[in-house]
Amino acid sequence: MRKYLIYSLLFIFSILTESLSAQVNVSFESDNVDSGQSVEIDVTVSNFVNLTGMGFTVSFDDAVLNYSGVTNLNTNLGSGYNMNIFGNGNNGLLTASWFDGMNSYTLADNSVLFTIVFDAVGSPCDETNLSLTNAPTPIEFIDATSISDVGYTQSMGNVQINGTDCTGGGDDLTINIPMLSASPGSQICVPVTVSNFNNIEAAQGSFNWDTSVLEYSSYQNFALTGGVVVESNASMGIVTFIWYDDSGQNPVTLSDDATLIELCFNVVGDIGEMSPISMTDNNVLIEFTESPSISVVPVINNGKVTVSDVVPDDVILTIGDYNATQNDNICIDITVQNFSNIWGVGFDVMYDPAVLDFTAPVEASLRCFSNNLFSEPSSGKVRVSWTDCDNEGVNLDDGSVIFKLCFDAIGDCPSSTNIMILNSEISNENIEIPSSVENGSVTIDCVKSCNGMVNDVSCFGGSDGDIIVTLTGFTDDCECVWTYSGGSITKPITNCNLVSVKADTYSLEVKCGGVTECSNQFEIKQPAQLVLNGTKSDPGCDDNGSINLNITGGTPNYTITWSPSSIPDGTTNPMNLAPGVYTATVNDSKQCGPVTKTFELVRNITALSISLTKEDVSCYGGNDGRIIPAVTGGCGGETYTWNPNVNDINAVKAGTYMVTVTDNVGNTATNTITITEPSLITVNPTVNDASAGSNDGSIDLNTSGGTSPYSFSWTSNTSTVPGNTETPSNLAPGTYNVTVTDANNCEFIYLEDIIIDEIQDGEIQLESLVVSSENQYNGFGVQCFGDKNGVLSGNIGQGLAPFEVSISGPVDATKTITGFSFQFTNLLAGEYDVTISNSTFQLDTTIVVTSPDLLGISASSGGKGDGCTSADFCDGYIELSVTGGVLDYTYEWSTTENPDSPVLDNLCEGFYGATVTDANGCEVYMTNMPVYLCTENPTDCFESSLVITPNGDNLNDYFLINCVEENTPNTLTIYDRWGRIVYTQNDYDNTWNGLDDNGEELNENSYMWVLRVDFNSGEPRLFKGTVTLLRN
Repeated sequence: MRKYLIYSLLFIFSILTESLSAQVNVSFESDNVDSGQSVEIDVTVSNFVNLTGMGFTVSFDDAVLNYSGVTNLNTNLGSGYNMNIFGNGNNGLLTASWFDGMNSYTLADNSVLFTIVFDAVGSPCDETNLSLTNAPTPIEFIDATSISDVGYTQSMGNVQINGTDCTGGGDDLTINIPMLSASPGSQICVPVTVSNFNNIEAAQGSFNWDTSVLEYSSYQNFALTGGVVVESNASMGIVTFIWYDDSGQNPVTLSDDATLIELCFNVVGDIGEMSPISMTDNNVLIEFTESPSISVVPVINNGKVTVSDVVPDDVILTIGDYNATQNDNICIDITVQNFSNIWGVGFDVMYDPAVLDFTAPVEASLRCFSNNLFSEPSSGKVRVSWTDCDNEGVNLDDGSVIFKLCFDAIGDCPSSTNIMILNSEISNENIEIPSSVENGSVTIDCVKSCNGMVNDVSCFGGSDGDIIVTLTGFTDDCECVWTYSGGSITKPITNCNLVSVKADTYSLEVKCGGVTECSNQFEIKQPAQLVLNGTKSDPGCDDNGSINLNITGGTPNYTITWSPSSIPDGTTNPMNLAPGVYTATVNDSKQCGPVTKTFELVRNITALSISLTKEDVSCYGGNDGRIIPAVTGGCGGETYTWNPNVNDINAVKAGTYMVTVTDNVGNTATNTITITEPSLITVNPTVNDASAGSNDGSIDLNTSGGTSPYSFSWTSNTSTVPGNTETPSNLAPGTYNVTVTDANNCEFIYLEDIIIDEIQDGEIQLESLVVSSENQYNGFGVQCFGDKNGVLSGNIGQGLAPFEVSISGPVDATKTITGFSFQFTNLLAGEYDVTISNSTFQLDTTIVVTSPDLLGISASSGGKGDGCTSADFCDGYIELSVTGGVLDYTYEWSTTENPDSPVLDNLCEGFYGATVTDANGCEVYMTNMPVYLCTENPTDCFESSLVITPNGDNLNDYFLINCVEENTPNTLTIYDRWGRIVYTQNDYDNTWNGLDDNGEELNENSYMWVLRVDFNSGEPRLFKGTVTLLRN
């Protein structure tokens, strides 16, 4: 709508008629089109006279039409009128701007100015108006002479996309003027009401009446603030209004049945006369513009005022507000008030045919009822026309239903539509009676349902169950409340589905405003738990084992894989199996699982065992010992492995021997036996010299070792040769030699000369000198290697006291004795020089305090898994090798099974300790002996001790790193908390016990270790950790 600058209303109306005749008229073609097709709309002009330029914007709904281009340009407007004058048509606005400035152009009326091509992009039944608008390019048509805007009028076009039942109704802008009665000489105000007055930014029009019946007095209640009501032509029966939104930002919306303006009159006509009251194009065109600048054509229901001597009260027609369920049939009541002496009733009932489909009227309180009183419905309108067939007039109580109108609720749900009474005419026998209307509405509620589809859980205990809900009839403010065994869940109506849930029974309540509108119950099921069981049949000496799987639960079909892969996948009953470990892995058809079960097949035979008997070595250092094995059970074809290696079991030296026997199917058995030998035959002669001139010397050999009884063979350079005796006497001074033979014919030749001297008068004579502690320590002078507990004892046979006795050797000591006996204690092993002296003589001799060898221990571990233990079967062992000390040894292990044996078997993964004690009570310890688990890539390799306590108790004394001895070369570095290196060792052997590189004890603290390992691949790797050192 053009926005006039109103300088003077008189000026406006003086030129209005002339202006209307000079304005350019622009007309848009209307058409229908299928969705997805193109449509061409002609734009034609009239009164296109003496123009040299123009500019405008074409407005359309781009959700319905997509601008494609312009064609068919009028060729009579010169070369400057071309495609370049048009914009891009984005956002529903096509701009055009053309100015020649040199020439004037005139086109014949109804000439095509140009044709617009659109693509239909909306849905069926969508429609849009086509019209000129002022933004962004203002509407101007420039006169060539005055170079000024001559103005315009327009006829809008419309394009609708074809569809089914696309007729509209009830949404047009509607102007309603009532039909009233008034008495002569009275005053009456006529309200002009509107419906669908939405988002309007400009409006104008004129009202006309018969001045011989009504004399204009004033207007009131004009709803358009800032507008102008022109009353200068009221004497001619014309009042004009003009209004527009000055700001361009505040369009106006009025509620339905709101008053646009009231026109007040003095009634000057006679009884029976009538004046129409109409809205017309007099003075100004009727124009209403909807923001943004979209012209709308109103529906105008004109009214009238009838002069009557009796003016009854308004008859009030009322339609209430109703609710219907989608696709239901609903009947609405039309009620009345002030219905007194009524002879005729007529009115239009307006409704939206896309929402309601009229079916039939229903008789109520009015007599003479007939379906013929109602017109056929057309575009959402039914006309009612009733007259009293008895010509007596009808009187009804207030609130009476004159009749019912029935509709099918065909619209979407939820939706609402108004039902309005328009153009009402009510009369008695003489005059039309004024009436008023209270319109109503119908709200279509959806059929409320809450159904769903259940997707069961795939796997037992899983949570991938779903309930996909289909809801109808609810608004977005409702909510879904789910309850189940684990509690409840509240979800918005827009996201009611349950997804990724466990098996259970779920109850759904759809609540709106706290009220349960719909409920349902669903059960999500799950398959039974996938379980794998089975039985086995062990093989005998042949490979004839079998396994029979029993699979339950889950969802068939099952996928079965085996390890080792020698059993084909899918096999449920493998046959002809050798001993070994077999693992079945099962998944069901929904990939539930895996479940596994391991079967170990072992030979079902008499256990292989081996017993050992022996014959010990006859002589010390000999090799005539014998081991006699006896095998029972197994499958035959035995082979023997000895540790240490034995070439001939009939010629073995003293020692401990372990044998492993293996049959032809790999069964093994072990046993251990110790071959002993006599100790070395030794003599420790004690000599008593002969007195001067006498043959009274004697010898005591002090024989030990070997196997008693002994025999003695003597030789001498004197005339007195001893016989077969250990203690010959009455011997002359001279040299004697002896050979000792024990009961096993072991011969010992004493290579030293035994000399009997002739004692001079007063000379010191030693009666005996022995290492007396040998009697306590099995022939050794000290108990254990390195001990200081040897004892040397002697007796002086003759000489004059006092004597000074001194010893020198590993221990030096001197004693002065007044008697003839002496003893030295706390001696270390070794050779001692003994000196006995008095005031005249001195005697020198030597004696040896012997010691057993250092008691030592080493260990090796093994098992069926090539030096390791199986994961499910504890079949590892540790074997000790002991050296030194004094036979026999006793063994004490750190397990509850504590055999007195150098072998501990049937071991699981872990660390073990042992104490070995020899015949003298000397002990040696070994702790943290590992038995590793047989894994292809042990996960605990290079894991270490977290705490060590090197306090000498042989428990946790050493820092251990798993697998380090099997992975060389390597280098271990220990750092203190300040990052200083305190200890390093190449090829670490698990022996660090808290000493630094100088052998000094480190303080209690936490230390960091770094191990560099150079693997065979040539790639070095670093492993690191911390260890805490504690000593108490």
